Amino acid sequence: MSDQCTICICGYTEPVSIPCGHVYCMQCLSDYISSSSPDGLTAACPTCRAEFSIVVPEVDCLGSVALCLKSPLP
Repeated sequence: MSDQCTICICGYTEPVSIPCGHVYCMQCLSDYISSSSPDGLTAACPTCRAEFSIVVPEVDCLGSVALCLKSPLP
């Protein structure tokens, strides 16, 4: 892994990795996706053009919270 983001050509700020293994600054990748993803669901890696999903899976934690609230206190 290089020590520079290939989008901003600076040291990483909040580095994130995409499925192909390339790493970018979180803000750089977010800006890139915002400007280059026509459907808002997939994007192509700025380096190798491999497509990846940009849909963030939903996190279902409400069920766990409800279960904890139903549990009797010790």
